[in-house]
Amino acid sequence: MAVEVKVKSKKSKKGLASITGTFRGLKAELKRVTWPTKKDIVKATKTVFAICAIYLVYLVIVDSGFQYLFNLILGIK
Repeated sequence: MAVEVKVKSKKSKKGLASITGTFRGLKAELKRVTWPTKKDIVKATKTVFAICAIYLVYLVIVDSGFQYLFNLILGIK
């Protein structure tokens, strides 16, 4: 969902004023962020670990299959 924000155009700030303005803007943006709950973070972390484990098993199976095929083709025992 997009939110329109009217920005006043001013002359380019220089030096310290520019830096403080940047941090004020950053602070304002961070206040608008909807941070996830601990429950959401735990759920997402478990999902990532599960997907990584599934992918790892897939890679081991594919690697073992290719190793078997190469050994079969090259006649290595």
